[in-house]
Amino acid sequence: MALPGKHAGVLKGGTAIMEISEATFTINGEVVDVSTFDSDGWRERILNLRDATISLSGFYDPTDTTGQVQIRDAQLAQEVVEDIQVRADATDPSTGLECDAVVETFEINPTVEGAVAVSITLQSTGPITVPA
Repeated sequence: MALPGKHAGVLKGGTAIMEISEATFTINGEVVDVSTFDSDGWRERILNLRDATISLSGFYDPTDTTGQVQIRDAQLAQEVVEDIQVRADATDPSTGLECDAVVETFEINPTVEGAVAVSITLQSTGPITVPA
């Protein structure tokens, strides 16, 4: 069953991060070549280290003190942001993924013609889980 994107949500520690209109949670895996002379001419690979990249974008909200502001401040202080969740259905934790992360980029983009945009990129640190 397909889910409508309008019901998705991004949370930090169980509290919604406000004004986010697009979120991507990408799980990455490092593939290691373990081919040998005994591989019969075929490459053999194993999955090694895993991590995630989380990309968020939407509208900048400097009043979102439990979401956007805490993420910005964590980037400035070089702190870990705990319990970042991206859910396909904001009311159902089992539709999402969760991890602790460090903030790679926090970008605000004001333009004369529109609302001030925000773009955030986080990199996971530690395990990735499905919230209970």
